[in-house]
Amino acid sequence: MDRQSTRPTGWADLPNDLLVRILLSLNIVDLVMGAARTCRSWRATSKDAELWETVDLTTSKINLVRVALSPYYMINEESGNRLKLALNAALNLSRGNMTCLIFNFYTYIKGRELISAAQRTPNLKRLVLPAWNQIDMEAFEEAVKYWKDLHSLTIPYIYRSENILSSLGTHCKNFSEMKILSPFHLDFAKAIIAHVPNLKVLSLQCVVVYKDAVLHLLTNMKHLEVLNLTHSVVADFNPQHGPEQNLFFQRVNGEISERAVHLKKFILCTDELCPKCSENTLADHSLIRWYEFGEEHWRQDEVPSLAV
Repeated sequence: MDRQSTRPTGWADLPNDLLVRILLSLNIVDLVMGAARTCRSWRATSKDAELWETVDLTTSKINLVRVALSPYYMINEESGNRLKLALNAALNLSRGNMTCLIFNFYTYIKGRELISAAQRTPNLKRLVLPAWNQIDMEAFEEAVKYWKDLHSLTIPYIYRSENILSSLGTHCKNFSEMKILSPFHLDFAKAIIAHVPNLKVLSLQCVVVYKDAVLHLLTNMKHLEVLNLTHSVVADFNPQHGPEQNLFFQRVNGEISERAVHLKKFILCTDELCPKCSENTLADHSLIRWYEFGEEHWRQDEVPSLAV
């Protein structure tokens, strides 16, 4: 009997389809810093397009440090550098095949880093940005130019909404869904209507939404199909009070619900005793602080396609 025929083949000789399944089970750091450097055959397989359709930086272990500013924690320098090296390697190995890029919630990125990623992800369709960033408007606009197929964006805090939405409307013709974690005011609603009128899905979960903004959006967005206001609180103005006391907060009311009847899906929290909704409504909010819910809120969403 030939004993050689019964011996298992070496790791370097695994069938390509089996090796791809093994590599898919690894987090991004282990894949690019470990497996991709194991041997020549693994290095070659690590360039398989299937491995890079989604790059999720949330699956790697990191260390955090507490800071004074919201959201009060950020990635430490060693973990941050390791993730940046891993992302850079992944961008090179992906050879432009990446379609979904999910940053770690605590990662700190700068404008030039976003542009560098954009230049190597021309087929990107979904982008989930972290809580911490130093991305200036010019850098965001430059990055968006490379993402012609981008259709989904999660952004924890959006400022200069007019500029950001204008860039998305100009360069991303397939843009159709967005999740934001910052107050939704009338100017924001008008910018959406003006620049991304074909938006189909909008998640405003657990944020302050101004009543006039939501009503204006629902009246004028003809293609909107899904609106998520779970755990959100409505800010409205009371004309009977003075200018310093005319803003009050409440849960989503009937007027908004009636205006939303044409949507395919209007998502609300139906739990009358929901602690999140109660805290949001009763607390002294000039703004709901989305970061108080931290990574959990950033990850979770009632719209499955926006969850992480």
